[in-house]
Amino acid sequence: MVLRGLGYGAAAGIGALKLTKPLGLSDAPVTRTEKTQVLTVAYYTLGGLVTALTIRALRSKPV
Repeated sequence: MVLRGLGYGAAAGIGALKLTKPLGLSDAPVTRTEKTQVLTVAYYTLGGLVTALTIRALRSKPV
């Protein structure tokens, strides 16, 4: 579950970098510098990890 969350987050981050122009969006906010690009992917990956850990924690709680 955690690896899946990391994978989905990384894929979303890369998509945020690569799919802006094909979708007709401005890529200026995410491609400004190399640091911005790395942080964009890192934030999405972190978000995927947090989501996976939250789901795991919620599933382990008895109802």
